[in-house]
Amino acid sequence: LAAGIGRLAGGGGQLTDGLTQLRDGAGQLAAGLGLLTGGAGELAGGLSGGVPKVGELAGGLGLMESGVAKFRGSLPSTEDLERLQAQAPGLFDSGYFVLSAVDGAQPASRNQATFAVNLERGGNAGQITVIPRYASSTETTQALGEDLARRTQAFARQSGMTAVLGGPAGELADFESSISSDIWPVVVGLAIAVTLILMIALRSVLVPLVTVAFNLLTAAATFGVVTLLTTGEDPLLGGPGYIDALQVIETFAAIFGIALVYELVLLYRTRELFVRTGRSHEALAQGLRETAGAATGAAVVMIAAIVPFALSGLFNLRLTVGLAIAILLDALIVRPVLLPAAVEILGSRAWWPTKPHAHPRPDVPAPPSGKEGHAPRVSTPV
Repeated sequence: LAAGIGRLAGGGGQLTDGLTQLRDGAGQLAAGLGLLTGGAGELAGGLSGGVPKVGELAGGLGLMESGVAKFRGSLPSTEDLERLQAQAPGLFDSGYFVLSAVDGAQPASRNQATFAVNLERGGNAGQITVIPRYASSTETTQALGEDLARRTQAFARQSGMTAVLGGPAGELADFESSISSDIWPVVVGLAIAVTLILMIALRSVLVPLVTVAFNLLTAAATFGVVTLLTTGEDPLLGGPGYIDALQVIETFAAIFGIALVYELVLLYRTRELFVRTGRSHEALAQGLRETAGAATGAAVVMIAAIVPFALSGLFNLRLTVGLAIAILLDALIVRPVLLPAAVEILGSRAWWPTKPHAHPRPDVPAPPSGKEGHAPRVSTPV
């Protein structure tokens, strides 16, 4: 009994410690229950706030479900498509099938489609727009135009329809190609025609040939300068970066016309003096003195008239610049230097078969250019 009472006393102490721990755990449990109660309140508030959003989501899903169901009901089944393909084998390959889809598109899309397909007349006409990557004067674009022409003709033969290749870019490319092929015939023809006219006017052979040769050199030099100023990716004078064929022909004709006016004045006056005196050197010197002022002054006036038009933008800048360069070359180099030097080298042979009326003598000076009884005119070269 004593031993049992001792063990009971020891167990009472352990029971006291356990009750203390139980009391402490009950306090912690009470605190946790308080936090759980607060969290449950926040959860309840959040759920109550999300109820309207959930309602909107549920309504949207319902509308989507009804739309999908409606679309699904309008779609033909696989069996329907197979039966349609068997009954009309060429339906899905027909242009009318595609045309009906385009004609039934939204108004904005249908309006854009009318630029390519004539929907108002049942699609009986259509066009395909091809935009070249490079300029119309390049060989690549020229080859593209030829390839499109072949493909268009082949399509017309295969489909039994009328097909043509046109449009502003195609017309410009054809125009450039035609003009380019005619440039050299025009140059040769113009040179021959001008040479014959000068032979008739001056009644000589060598002088017209030399004059036309210098005019060709003037034109070549002019186009060289214009090419430097107007071609390339970033030309100095702006523009498309190339010289079109029509401009070449226009500039060439203008250069010939303007240069011949100035040179013919000098040559015709020199021929008159040579016929009268028979002295080629003196006739050339006096012809230069008498015509230099008028020809140079006319060149200055023409350049002064060209510059405002070139700066105004009313005319083709490359054409006006080319004319100004040609006038400067003729007025400063060809007429006062190169052409007289060639005539001086040729001497009396330059005017063959023209014969002077008087045979010059070395010891007799050339007569003055003024009329009898009047003092000769004195002029200085300009």
